[in-house]
Amino acid sequence: MKQLHFLALLLFILSNFSNDVKSQDANFTQFFNNPVYFNPATAGIENGMNIRTAYRKLWPSIGNGFNSYMVSVDIAEPAVNGGLGLIIQSGNEGVRNIRENSIGAMYSYRLPVIRRKFYIQMGLQASAVSKHIKQNGYVFSDQLDPIYGDIYTSGYHGVNHERVFYPDFNAGIAGKFNVGKFNNGKARTTHVIGFSAAHITRPDESFIATASARRPVKFVAHYNSVIPLRWGYMNKKKVSLAPGVVYENQAMFETLSMGLNFMLDPVYLGIWSRSRTVIKTGDNYNAAVVMGGVKTSVSQDIELNVGYSYDITISKLAKATTGAHEISVSFAFDTRTLFPSQKRSLKDKIQGTTNCYNMLF
Repeated sequence: MKQLHFLALLLFILSNFSNDVKSQDANFTQFFNNPVYFNPATAGIENGMNIRTAYRKLWPSIGNGFNSYMVSVDIAEPAVNGGLGLIIQSGNEGVRNIRENSIGAMYSYRLPVIRRKFYIQMGLQASAVSKHIKQNGYVFSDQLDPIYGDIYTSGYHGVNHERVFYPDFNAGIAGKFNVGKFNNGKARTTHVIGFSAAHITRPDESFIATASARRPVKFVAHYNSVIPLRWGYMNKKKVSLAPGVVYENQAMFETLSMGLNFMLDPVYLGIWSRSRTVIKTGDNYNAAVVMGGVKTSVSQDIELNVGYSYDITISKLAKATTGAHEISVSFAFDTRTLFPSQKRSLKDKIQGTTNCYNMLF
């Protein structure tokens, strides 16, 4: 337990005093199941409404040291020419000694390029962030006597503020390509590609009044797709491949994840890899990722997606960290909107498709 407290303290000191080591955002392996976390421009990029949750336990051998939670809702909204979204995040480091909570709202503007085939979305996100540190339970070296142990008072006087609040802003752009014939309003093949920048104002998250610890900007580039195989079916079940790649760069940290999911409706299995040395040099953190899940319809317009992944550390950190677990659960409501669109309503009346209108709204 003392070792875990020391690790938490070391992380805190590095994040608040070092000019070279800065805090890093949580990584989620299943980025394709959690797109709005990486890029606000993906809010509403899929028609209808999506509710997503994700939980990641990094390095289980360190107990409750590094846990991340995320809940998001996003919806494609014709009335605002784009999408709306809400995201809530929480995470703790060092046996819950450092905790960060945030809530953010996002808007994406959709720019059609080729009707139903290709469109671009530009998104912005504004968040309120709270970060808290617990100072109790630490033992510093100047408190220790070589014979009698912990008997002295430490010269460390603690931080000025145990909790800090600050606003945070993200921005991004994403494009979606639909290829092939549509079935029940969905394209056979889809490709999503995007780029985003998080913490663009570099907020100061220092607990110490006389020090500055500005959060570094995080850059993300991502791509994922769903490609049905030409031979189509296996025992009357749809078969498809879902490749993807995501690159993240934040100050001295970088991560490149890539892989492929094989989907035999409603089950999918995948093999992925992660590397922390791509462009920059330094210590490498490599992991092989195995994942699986179920993606199935629970009603006419509601789809459920449950995924699990395990990061298998294959670097020198393997024995000390034992990888990472991640679980995601999402619901897709294909025909939901928040605001009735008068333009669409008038068009439906002219075409006499009132039954379709009632189903949508």
